[in-house]
Amino acid sequence: MKMIKLHSFEAFGNIALLKLKPEEKSRAKEIANEIMKVNKRIEAVFEKLKVRGRYRTRNFRLIAGKRKYLANYKENGCFFVFDIRKVYFSSRLSYERKRIAEQVKDGENVLVLFAGVGPYAIQIAKKNKKGKVVAIELNKWACYYMQKNIELNKVNVEVVQGDVKKKIFAYRDFADRIVAPLPKSSYKFLKEILLAAKNNCIVHYYSFSKKGKIEEIKKVIEEEAKKNKVKVDFIFERVVRGYSPKEDIVVIDFVVRK
Repeated sequence: MKMIKLHSFEAFGNIALLKLKPEEKSRAKEIANEIMKVNKRIEAVFEKLKVRGRYRTRNFRLIAGKRKYLANYKENGCFFVFDIRKVYFSSRLSYERKRIAEQVKDGENVLVLFAGVGPYAIQIAKKNKKGKVVAIELNKWACYYMQKNIELNKVNVEVVQGDVKKKIFAYRDFADRIVAPLPKSSYKFLKEILLAAKNNCIVHYYSFSKKGKIEEIKKVIEEEAKKNKVKVDFIFERVVRGYSPKEDIVVIDFVVRK
């Protein structure tokens, strides 16, 4: 059997998710059974369908195994449970979450926007026992599972359910570090990011970028900073992963100077 390429599926502990190419559809069952044979922990294999709605959730089609939607996932020493139908989650940001958590100095005030079920916030809180970690998330189900994950990992994170644009005013000049992992529309929240940043705050900013055009994203950040009468210094950038033939997901780290 010709095995499916590794990049076309991801495993959340006991659940595997496939993104099937048209030519693989007829072999879906065969592919799923092979995955379960090789990975004994996997109890269910689903096909990913289209992302939908403001919460970026998906529908799924069961291909093989049990109709079980609750994932039990371990990443960088932390444990997460979540219903794959009700929240957005990507294991492909595992390295990024580790990279940022390792940079945090104990005692920092950290603000995680678009926090999901808490993978950034919880991994940061595990390293940052003396500081304060605040996680803002719109999806009530993501907040529900984030609270469960906070308890599961025995860390302290303040969970705020609601729209970043409305909730951010309670955190004016609060943050030593801000994480903004919403590449599709992070540019719409630059004003709020700059509002919440202290002087010398480090921002980890994710965005879609045309391949080889990361400087265009940096110009957008600089223009918004100028509008808000602050300065930014860029300190790090990298391509997180390819998104499409013409686009990448990138991360740009910058320091806010007020």
